[in-house]
Amino acid sequence: MDTNQPVGLAKNVAIAITAAAAAAVVAIAFALSGAQDPASRAATVAAADTAATLPITIEVFDPVHQRSVEASHWAPTGNRNALVVLSHGFAGDRTSLDDSAARLNEAGFTVIAPTHPDLAGLESGVADLDPLVLRPRHVSLAIDAAVERNGRSFDEVVVIGHSMGAFTALRVAGADVEVGALLDDHCATEPADEVLCSPRATPRFEQVVGMNAVDDRVTSVVLLAPAYGPLFDAASLELDPSVLVVTARDDALVSAAQTDALVGRMVEADSFDQRRHHTIDGGHFVFLRPCSAEEADAMPVACEGSELRAAAHLELIDGVVLDFLDGDAQATR
Repeated sequence: MDTNQPVGLAKNVAIAITAAAAAAVVAIAFALSGAQDPASRAATVAAADTAATLPITIEVFDPVHQRSVEASHWAPTGNRNALVVLSHGFAGDRTSLDDSAARLNEAGFTVIAPTHPDLAGLESGVADLDPLVLRPRHVSLAIDAAVERNGRSFDEVVVIGHSMGAFTALRVAGADVEVGALLDDHCATEPADEVLCSPRATPRFEQVVGMNAVDDRVTSVVLLAPAYGPLFDAASLELDPSVLVVTARDDALVSAAQTDALVGRMVEADSFDQRRHHTIDGGHFVFLRPCSAEEADAMPVACEGSELRAAAHLELIDGVVLDFLDGDAQATR
């Protein structure tokens, strides 16, 4: 499928939120009456003060599993031979980071954002379809699709991930999963963390230990509210791509202690500059695109502060992310 119609809202959007004081993570799904029309999408883009191209929908084909996932693709707007791959959080979709994608596109980046079929993968019970396994593969396949569509390889390939998307970014950057003392210590400190500490979690993590997910084309990663940090020890975080970390000040899903510990291990591994750790106001979902009125009614927690997101994202992209990427690009010339 390849259509020139602007991407609308996914009819079924699921976003992970805390169930009880940052204890269990659950998926909340809701259905909208229809897709967002082109005029509404244009208004959303304008609200973010962008002049980016509108995205088209493409199919990213997985030859191993003989199935495709949908992805949003923003064509290049300038001469910068650079690609951004956006990896949404657990159970989100390709529209989750739309306004940030538009701003990055206006800045000259080609952008591609696949939908990771997280819930379907978990419900399948098939190990190879588990999001922990499949997400990094989808990022590499999205890079392949962008290269094919644009008829060239890219000098810069940046993976920006939110929450579980940040886990995904670390995996393609070369971080290996470790199940051991770090995870044990975390679960002793935060035993109510159902995502990392439930009896069902460890077997899932163990299946990806030793599984190579690195994509050597990736030059930089941006981690937004990075989840699953206790799965990466210092030795596994000796990364070649440069790293930017952005945390949310009032994040109730990923604790500040968890993120600070991850950053500390990257510093220990000599793969991270502490000055590249930034904090912005808001909660875990502050990085998502602004919500529609229907979404705000259906998901008040995930949409809290939505009216402030467009301005916050513009400031984040222009004031932090682009400075990081521009400096990284100059350093490699």
